[in-house]
Amino acid sequence: MADSLESALKHNIAGLCLRARLFFWLKKLIISLGSFLFCFHVGFFVMALSISLVCLFVSPLHSSLELQRLVENHYRPVRNDFIKLAHIPDFARQMIIKLEDRNFYRHHGIEPSAIINAFEQNARYGKIVLGGSTITQQVVRTLFLYPQKTYFRKYLEILWALILDAILPKERILELYFNYIEWGKGIYGLAAAAKVQFGKPYSSLSYEEYARLTAIIINPLDYDVKTFFKHQAMQLRYQSLMGKAAQEDNDNKTELRDQTKLLEQEIEEIDATEKRAEPEPLKDDESGLNNEEQGE
Repeated sequence: MADSLESALKHNIAGLCLRARLFFWLKKLIISLGSFLFCFHVGFFVMALSISLVCLFVSPLHSSLELQRLVENHYRPVRNDFIKLAHIPDFARQMIIKLEDRNFYRHHGIEPSAIINAFEQNARYGKIVLGGSTITQQVVRTLFLYPQKTYFRKYLEILWALILDAILPKERILELYFNYIEWGKGIYGLAAAAKVQFGKPYSSLSYEEYARLTAIIINPLDYDVKTFFKHQAMQLRYQSLMGKAAQEDNDNKTELRDQTKLLEQEIEEIDATEKRAEPEPLKDDESGLNNEEQGE
């Protein structure tokens, strides 16, 4: 009996020691993990803050997206001249804001409702199909991060977007967007996009051409300004931008057709009036004159 009690006591003590040891290592692991996360976030914050401050005054020579495409896909970048935001038409800025980030001037770098909606859609489809990124987040992803869709990248993107929005004016963020966003294979920035996609300088682009460029932003590697009509979402984006302009154009064409018809009717009436006014040929008189001439 005493042996069984002693054995049970030893067993209980061994169990307690094992639990204490497990608790000790678990506590140590949690502290180590917490220390790592703390150091990581501090380091990331300092890095993001420093780079964002530099971007306040200096425009990067290259973006991380450009370098990654060059290394992985061998897309040689087309020369892109930096364009000041003041030189970009206001309607072009409004196009980007309308389709990419309607609340650009009202939020602080991120749109929580858009992120939540994207998360719900991703959970529904079982994969990442939406990102809910604002213009600021797109600038962060293009300039400093990487394009692969992961939740870790999205987390870093959100943190950096908050920092960037706190430091840079909205106009500077929009300026960086226009000059570094991807518009095709090796095409980064508005100047390069205008040159490659349309063969002209950005200053010569029409409203309709800007609408085409804005439409293809969601997938510029597989579609361009001539083939985007094959993509339903891009076609809808284009139509949403061209709705008013297209309606005005149709109205102008209808008016022109009506004016043309009126003009044709007036010409027909004039021709008919002239025909009625022409004198009829005098056959009898002419034959009489001929007889007189022959008599003479």
